[in-house]
Amino acid sequence: MDQCIVAEHSRGCIQRTGGSLSEFVKKVTPSFAIFANKLHNNDIRMAIATHSDAAEYNDVYRHPRDYIIGEDLVSKVLEYSVREIMDSFFIVAYNPRARKNFKLEDANKKYHIREIAKHYDVNYINSYSII
Repeated sequence: MDQCIVAEHSRGCIQRTGGSLSEFVKKVTPSFAIFANKLHNNDIRMAIATHSDAAEYNDVYRHPRDYIIGEDLVSKVLEYSVREIMDSFFIVAYNPRARKNFKLEDANKKYHIREIAKHYDVNYINSYSII
């Protein structure tokens, strides 16, 4: 999502209040809504994959009362940019390192792609070789 849909990286530091959330969603790229609506109107299934993950919340650094990450942040971006079709998106918000179970087969959003493929019942072909 970051730097593709939104022309900025959240870095897990978007505060729920104080303006940083509203400033972040204002940086949605103008072409995203056009593109998403065209896909939706042509019955093309959509998904968002992000490493921003609610598992990153903790009481010391990022409390959910103060910060917004993961699926909550994706939902706010969609609400701002494509509210009418936001329910058409399948969201995978997953950071394996935040979950303490990092595996090479989950790196580079491979986990996300497998989950999206499973959700839409399409075959997943791993075209990456792990070195």
